[in-house]
Amino acid sequence: LKLLLFLELNVSGLRKILKKHDKQIRKRLLAAHYLVSRARNRYSYLLQLYHNEGILALVGSLNVIIDRFQPLRQIKSLEQREDGQSEMMEKINDSLVRLKAEQDRTLNDYVFMPSDFVLEAGMGSIDELSEEEMEAMKKRKLDPWSAYLNLTSTFLYMTNYYIVGPTSTQYAKALGSDAAFSGIIIGMTPIAACLSCAVYSYWTNKSFKRPLLLCNVLLIAGNMLYGLALEFDALWMALLGRVLIGLGGARGINRRYIADTVPFQSRTFFSSAFVAVGAVGMAFGPVCAAFLNQIDFQIGVVKVNGMTGPGWFMFSLWVIVGIVIVFKFKDPPGRFLPGKTVKIKKMEKSSSQSSEIGLLNGSDDGASCGSSDEGRRKMPLPLSVALYSYFINKLLTEAAVSSAPLITSRYFDWDVTKVGMLMA
Repeated sequence: LKLLLFLELNVSGLRKILKKHDKQIRKRLLAAHYLVSRARNRYSYLLQLYHNEGILALVGSLNVIIDRFQPLRQIKSLEQREDGQSEMMEKINDSLVRLKAEQDRTLNDYVFMPSDFVLEAGMGSIDELSEEEMEAMKKRKLDPWSAYLNLTSTFLYMTNYYIVGPTSTQYAKALGSDAAFSGIIIGMTPIAACLSCAVYSYWTNKSFKRPLLLCNVLLIAGNMLYGLALEFDALWMALLGRVLIGLGGARGINRRYIADTVPFQSRTFFSSAFVAVGAVGMAFGPVCAAFLNQIDFQIGVVKVNGMTGPGWFMFSLWVIVGIVIVFKFKDPPGRFLPGKTVKIKKMEKSSSQSSEIGLLNGSDDGASCGSSDEGRRKMPLPLSVALYSYFINKLLTEAAVSSAPLITSRYFDWDVTKVGMLMA
């Protein structure tokens, strides 16, 4: 019992000393470097904490010890023993309770960090939080309406992005331009999305609902302009509509909502769902275009046919989603209180500095911890390769999507229905 108390006191003291050091001397972060250098020792038991299996093995050993004490708790005669023995049993019980609580805390803190890379990168941000904030993070509650509206926004945006592909060639010709101009019509959306992502990323420090509503308004306006372009014979309206659709892209907001508000136990599901609904939206858009090509009617001055149908179809869907967001979407409680934005910025700064220490300064000497400015100039090779591979993948995908309507209509005489099914 004394040994357990001694170890608990020393571990807690060491952790608080390192935490205090890193708060006072920001240019020489020590916690991540110190712990990782000791953990890399050949005989260090900290290596077990780098693997889910190691943590679970420790938990299993502790559970066996705890289970051995369970029969002692159930012996009623112990309650009738002398006061000294009863006090000892109470101390043992209290120690076991604290041990179980510490065990649960360790699991909650590190079971989602499967490697020393993640531990090094995340050490700064974890130590920056108070105990109350850590407990609040673990007790996050999922709001189903908000979470699924977030996924719906992702699905509809990807649908909106690809729905114009099959008919873009016909639309460009109808508006008096060359068929090859269809690539510009499609490409205006991702170009505009690049301009808006930084603004939305900053805005999500303060709110999720308001940027989502702004995106919704931009998407409604963009689709309306795209649908009216044929009536006014104005190519610029179609291009402006696609630009507004790009500016209304909320993918960055959707990602951050999952990362910042979804509880740990549900995060894997919603991260996978985010990718899945995006892929389904990419396929659903061309399929919708194929079916919308079959309609042709007019309501007042509004023409709805295969070329303008995608715009009006998405216009209707975004109006419905916008109304639901207004009444059902909720910002996470307590996240945007005064002072929270400052705390988030400190966490991001600390996390970036700790990441640079772990990734760029792999030696055991504490003096090797460089400044954040030096770290930002260097990008790890694996990350560079991953970003380059993603860029090439998107480049080839967009090239195929943009050229499919033009090539299939010119060389194979395909109609919109066949092109839509091909792109889906």
